Amino acid sequence: GNEFEKEKPDNTFRIFTVGGSSTFGSAAFDNETWPAHLQQVIKEKITGEEIEVINFGLGGARTDSEYELIKNKLLSFDPDLIIMYDGWNDAQYNLALEKTIQNWESVCKLGKEEGFDTIIIVQPLPITGHRVLTNQEIGNSFKNLTYLQKSQQYVDAFEELDTVCTKTADFRRIFDYIQEPVFYDDGHTMSFGNKIIAKNVFSVISPIYFEKTHSIIDSLYAKGSKSGSGVVYAIGADLSGRNFDNLNLQNAVFDKADLSNTSFRNTNIDGARFVFANLSNSNLLDRTDISNINLAGTDLSNMNLQGKNLT
Repeated sequence: GNEFEKEKPDNTFRIFTVGGSSTFGSAAFDNETWPAHLQQVIKEKITGEEIEVINFGLGGARTDSEYELIKNKLLSFDPDLIIMYDGWNDAQYNLALEKTIQNWESVCKLGKEEGFDTIIIVQPLPITGHRVLTNQEIGNSFKNLTYLQKSQQYVDAFEELDTVCTKTADFRRIFDYIQEPVFYDDGHTMSFGNKIIAKNVFSVISPIYFEKTHSIIDSLYAKGSKSGSGVVYAIGADLSGRNFDNLNLQNAVFDKADLSNTSFRNTNIDGARFVFANLSNSNLLDRTDISNINLAGTDLSNMNLQGKNLT
């Protein structure tokens, strides 16, 4: 990130961002990280105030190392707000859930003692949310399947954290309506994704510090179900027990949908997607030819695929 003066200028609101390589900006230019985009959004939206956004993301950082960084270094720079953008590294390195929560609480309590605010953000990965993933993102999602449960446990701790922290935010679904590639690997976002993160961060902090409510639903989002396309979009939908017999569901998208106990007799599902869908006790795969449907990430362990055309 940009260099800054150790001594905070008068009448300046100083924000520090901490996290792992997703915050540092792995494979991104300095002006393409989400903290850099946040600085630009603030510059555009907030006038008449001096606000610094300083990026202290470090590759591989976990909440324990972030706490040490804040306590031993960042305090000397007189922060007004520290934003912790976390989840992936703590889960990836199997840091105990209780330890992650304790680290967040320790930073928040330190802030109360030393005069800075703390916002905790649980970050998104390709596997989180209900977005239609690219083929590359689907392939990368398999590496982080355990993050679904772990990240939910982090979010479940928000009620406890909200008693000591300034704010908590769940970002796992911020990309749900984005129809362009966002991730370039199993968790790092490209500049486009970083810009969306920054806009969401601004929407969290703006009402608290700038007395403005900022909507993130803008030109970045092509929200909706592609009306007029005639294609069914049911990403993440609970459709358990439904009967789809004799319907035309060609090219339908059922990614991450619950399709347990469903019936698809004589249903046209050519080109349909069932990525990470729950197909337990469904007759979807009773047909012989399933070569033209996408079943990536779907649990087929209890399915009888003998004699099926999978190619």
